Amino acid sequence: MNGSRILAAWAAIASMAAPLAAQTVVEVHAAPESLSLAVGQRERLFLSAFDAAGNIAQNVTYTLAISDGRVARVEGDGTVVGVAPGTARLTVSAGSGSATVAVRVEDRAYVPPPDSQRTTAAREPAPTNAATPSDRPGAIAGRDLLLSSTRVVGRGYGIYAVDREAPLGLLPLVEDGAVNLGAALRPDGRRIAFSSNRGGSFALVSALADGSDVRRVLGAPGDHTQPAWFPTGAEVVFTSTRSGSAQLYRVAADGSDLRQLTHDPVPSHSAAVSPDGQAIAFVHGHASEERAYYMDPDGRQIRRVSASLPDRRVAKPLFFPDGDLALLIPPASGWPSAVVRVHHDGTVVPIYYNERTIRDYAISRDGNTLAVVVESSSTSGDHPLDLLMVDLSTPGAQPTSVPLQPGERIVDISF
Repeated sequence: MNGSRILAAWAAIASMAAPLAAQTVVEVHAAPESLSLAVGQRERLFLSAFDAAGNIAQNVTYTLAISDGRVARVEGDGTVVGVAPGTARLTVSAGSGSATVAVRVEDRAYVPPPDSQRTTAAREPAPTNAATPSDRPGAIAGRDLLLSSTRVVGRGYGIYAVDREAPLGLLPLVEDGAVNLGAALRPDGRRIAFSSNRGGSFALVSALADGSDVRRVLGAPGDHTQPAWFPTGAEVVFTSTRSGSAQLYRVAADGSDLRQLTHDPVPSHSAAVSPDGQAIAFVHGHASEERAYYMDPDGRQIRRVSASLPDRRVAKPLFFPDGDLALLIPPASGWPSAVVRVHHDGTVVPIYYNERTIRDYAISRDGNTLAVVVESSSTSGDHPLDLLMVDLSTPGAQPTSVPLQPGERIVDISF
């Protein structure tokens, strides 16, 4: 199936205006798979659900049941609280899928770690030369792919790096037993911003590019996810539920000057900042109604991305170095998912498509490398996902596969 046929198919689909098929959950995952808590300690689980095609299910209502409420209790957002010494089993279910988490509460009271061990360490001043990748020790220099993975079984999602020039495996950066998601590399290559539930709710944190020196940027109320740096490296834009629904905010790298950018009961999320810092692209809408929008850095002048796209759901806007926009078009009505490039004049060019569902993607900072996560071609079920690297600078280049471990799941890839 060539690119022109895909565009023609999108046009036909748009004219039909057929609704997306409802997702039926058949598989549920809970991370970590086991918890060891002190009395009074709180830990939040990361819950995810998938349909029969392996797509992440949206707007899922989970049922959570603990086998012994005298040992632990579970809250509606997936937070488990140690009540008394003992063991219990937590069952998480949705649709026809379910997952279990072994819970052990130790005979000790929970004592919060001292300040020196928390993610609330001294804040870091903004970089003075963030626009140029650094070659100093600890800098990734914009060459490596970051991702979250379940590689360490039973220990949540860790953060790993992949060298795109030699994609032979995953280099661990953060493996602390928490669920760590959405790692974004600062433009100077020296620090990463990501979300971590190590304190219960998902806080916005930063660390050196090698995973050390973890510092809390912003905590409760709400969950803070999907950080993206401004070109100066002095601020990030991110998604937060602190107002009740998912909205976009920006904050200085030291946690100061917090500003809400979107104000709408309808969710806004998945922000990306243009290379010149003058525009933010984001996704707005519920489930199948998600569309791409631009706004100014201060949240003003919100406008729909004007392009030759069908009136279909889009996901994860990203910018090319020249300011062109990349979008993921999920599969619909039997047509494959694709990554497209939206030029300044609104014309759309497919840059990658796959008969298997594309679950995630990332564009390198020089615009020459595409990374994609697709459903695996394996029929054994041991490898649910494939991670591929595509050289966009070489027409017809074949994807390079990055080795993954059996059963490993990866999310939130970014350069």
